[in-house]
Amino acid sequence: MIGLGIWILLGLYVGLFVLVWKKVEALPARIAISAFLLSPVIWKVAESSIGYYKFNQVCEAEAGLKVYIENPPPAKRLRLEGTAFGAVNAEGVLRRFLSLQFIEAAAANVHVIPPAYAVYERGPDGKVVSILMDKVGRRGGHGETQVFESAPSRAEYSIRLNNEQSTYRLDKHQYILSRADGHIVATATRYSYADTDPSSSLLAMPWGRVGQCGPQYEAVDMLINLIAK
Repeated sequence: MIGLGIWILLGLYVGLFVLVWKKVEALPARIAISAFLLSPVIWKVAESSIGYYKFNQVCEAEAGLKVYIENPPPAKRLRLEGTAFGAVNAEGVLRRFLSLQFIEAAAANVHVIPPAYAVYERGPDGKVVSILMDKVGRRGGHGETQVFESAPSRAEYSIRLNNEQSTYRLDKHQYILSRADGHIVATATRYSYADTDPSSSLLAMPWGRVGQCGPQYEAVDMLINLIAK
């Protein structure tokens, strides 16, 4: 659907054309000014058409769940890699997937980049508890908190989020499930597209089409379902 911004832009251009044809008498001058006014519209229509075509191409070819290793062995311990995950994600996974016993993820109360990891598990009362895996502290007892030593992962699998931006405002968001040896088991991929970038457009409006394809919040669960048995 054409956005409100496009209609506003078309209205402005119609007004400019009417003004040009009323104020400029010479036909060559009219044509030259009209071509100048139309040039950004022609460029934007062509650029957006190419972008939307590429978006539809990658949606058809790459979006969704892709499994590369069929029937992987079940997991007891999973690592959620990077700052895209934290304590909330770890606790949620343990509540939804009872066959998983341990989750390695960023520690809740240690705010460093790259993150310090903790291991989360269910306590005797069923509540999720965590123990810090990495050694953290402040050098000399002051300054910023740092990770002094990273503990090796003991998880059979890991999930990480990879975000990529390309031309034509086409963004790729891919969750990757890997074995401990680094081999990719499966991916869950989502693409998003916009004709214009609202952050740098007039009135911060989405001037044109926007679209998404592939799994969103359910992507992680789709991957975990492959190894939680």
